[in-house]
Amino acid sequence: MQSTDASHTQGDSKSALLSSGDFAADSPEPMPNDEATETSPLLQETNGGDSTTERVNSESIIPAPQLVLAFVPVLYRTAASTWAAIKNNRTYVGIFVGFTAFVITITLVLMTKVDKVLIDASDFVVTDLELLDITDQGVTVHVVGSLKWDYSQVNWFLKTLVIPLMAATGTAVKTNKLGKSWGPWKVNTRREVTLSDTQTALPGYELTEYAVIPGNDKVLTEVEIIIDPLPFPAHAKIAEIEWDIYIPGCENNLLYVATMESSKILISGVEPVAISIKGVVPELSKKLVKFCTDGISPVNKIAIKLLEDEGTFFVKARAMSELNSSLPKWLYAFLTNNFQPVTFDIKDMLKLPEGDLNYEIYSSNVVIPNDPDLLPGLYSDIRVALDLPFDNTDDSLFNLTRVFGDLCFIYDDEIFMKIYLNSWQNVNTQGSTFDLSLRNSKIDIINDKIVSEVLLRYLDGQKLDIIGKALLDLDITTPICSTIFQRMEQQVNISVAGESGIIDSLGIKINGLEYMKSSTDSQLRFFVNAEVNNTLKAGGAIQFISLLVDYNGTTFGNIELAETAIESLHASNVTPIVRFKAIDDSSRDTINSLISEYISGHEPEIIIKGHDKSSRVLAIAHIASSLSIPFQIPSFGSEDHSGFILATTFHLLTSQVEVTVYNPISNQFGVLSIKDAKTMYEDIDIAYIERAPLIKIPPGVSTTQKIPVRIATGAAGDILRRAINSNITLHTAASFELVIGEFLLDLKYEGEGVDAVIKL
Repeated sequence: MQSTDASHTQGDSKSALLSSGDFAADSPEPMPNDEATETSPLLQETNGGDSTTERVNSESIIPAPQLVLAFVPVLYRTAASTWAAIKNNRTYVGIFVGFTAFVITITLVLMTKVDKVLIDASDFVVTDLELLDITDQGVTVHVVGSLKWDYSQVNWFLKTLVIPLMAATGTAVKTNKLGKSWGPWKVNTRREVTLSDTQTALPGYELTEYAVIPGNDKVLTEVEIIIDPLPFPAHAKIAEIEWDIYIPGCENNLLYVATMESSKILISGVEPVAISIKGVVPELSKKLVKFCTDGISPVNKIAIKLLEDEGTFFVKARAMSELNSSLPKWLYAFLTNNFQPVTFDIKDMLKLPEGDLNYEIYSSNVVIPNDPDLLPGLYSDIRVALDLPFDNTDDSLFNLTRVFGDLCFIYDDEIFMKIYLNSWQNVNTQGSTFDLSLRNSKIDIINDKIVSEVLLRYLDGQKLDIIGKALLDLDITTPICSTIFQRMEQQVNISVAGESGIIDSLGIKINGLEYMKSSTDSQLRFFVNAEVNNTLKAGGAIQFISLLVDYNGTTFGNIELAETAIESLHASNVTPIVRFKAIDDSSRDTINSLISEYISGHEPEIIIKGHDKSSRVLAIAHIASSLSIPFQIPSFGSEDHSGFILATTFHLLTSQVEVTVYNPISNQFGVLSIKDAKTMYEDIDIAYIERAPLIKIPPGVSTTQKIPVRIATGAAGDILRRAINSNITLHTAASFELVIGEFLLDLKYEGEGVDAVIKL
């Protein structure tokens, strides 16, 4: 190694210099050990593992030969005296042999262990480091630090034997001599480095450009990276390097997965470092896609890690590579014989978007069972558009064909619903859009209170922010493999726009009623024949549900739906059962008031609400009990007629009137008893009905018998005479009783714009 200029040290500085293998020391106060060294990610030492060792010999501060030579005169004089004694007395032979062995042992210890004593006692703390160059001979570095000796750290045997000898010969180093600047001194160092077996993260970086290019049985990658400056000044050039990339296999081994080629690297001072990397991922070997004992393949496992947080790959320079042959031999040997773990976050690296999921629901239908042991079913067609960081035109990079797994939905940090894909669901991939067809999936209501809250906010037109989590198996075809990736987990934000006019969007029209024979004098029951022209993308099928009906604050009946389907974006016929229950005067008055409003041509608003027995499925009943939906009753109407009183005919000479009426109940007549009635033209009374026979009204459109009327005096006669053989529009007000089966209704009618034909 090379020496550095002596100008690196100052006479009174409290620092030590180690440069190109030379060092000097002068500071008695080393820095804490946790700041002692800077390590690169690829040469990071383990904490608590095998430590790095350093051996110093040759011409060090206290060389071992110096200590031996200092002790030679003493040895010579002692040996001469002993030899003279032996010649005079043979009994000294044993003593001489023993003494000679002792001297040889001491000499060997001094020559081999003094440097170990110094190393064991030394404490060197790095305070500054600069990489000067990478050459064929090694690495040239400039190190500044502090050095001191603490002999209490030395092995007790060496400390007992060597240190007294060092002190006797005056060669021991005392810490009070470290207060001045020394050096530089030549040092011959040997470091044993144990590579970390922990995952090593890449240094800070910015991915400026990248491309993923599909090919025949391979995928090409091109990447441009700017790496943050090193934590110490550095000046070096590193040639192109060809790397092999590996991932863990099933049997705790490493399997080859790709080859990368890094460009020439120029490190200058503390500037960021630009690197270009080109890679090839060939067709994956069978070992990479075969299932391990846990049912997950190696390539599947690395994909899971990348989606979860960080994935770890193992890199090693390719041996026998022409490109790598230009590397220094020592660096080549190191890079081609060591697998180094490199960890990175692919989501951060590619800067994947984190906004709301871009999706569109084409149709969605929910099947609500009436069996507490069954879950609601879901049939839905959904398109999801992803902002991919690479081009997938013509599905050239990958084609997702099927999915299987679970979906989880979170609102206000609470899981409120899960969807189980009970079988493989088909996916049609078109570049970056995916059309998913869900069939016979199951809905599991985890928290019915939150589901109720979400539904109420949705029906109120509020925007909802929901978190969706997916744990899916994906059937994917790529240029390098066709395999199933299992247990792939991903979280997305989902924004849902509310629908405040959802009932209006159903386009409900009532076509007729069918009387149920089970009606009584206190309960009127009938089927409602209705048509639903659903313009929503959501629909459903209901095996059974019961809902209460409220008008003006009074609950007077209920609606039941059984075996009913309202398909999204389609017209459907539905036949709910409606019950009017006159259990007391309040409920009977409410029924009379509602029907009076309705037959008078108005569309009264009722409230439909659930209750705790709406469904045998407890969660559905709980959700329904929280709902309260305003519903405006649509008027009867068809192309042939509209309303209940369709027309009237006055016979002036006989003072009678005929009324054409519509009875919407298809299988039951009604009996009408008029209490009083009158007709008006603008503000002028025209005629009165004061007494009338019972009138039987059959189903459909019919004309009553002639009913006696009294023509009003004054202007009424003139108005009628001028309208003979023509029509006028009259206003009618009446009070009457209507009996349907055994159920009695006491009604009031006020009709605007009824046409009247005037005859003599």
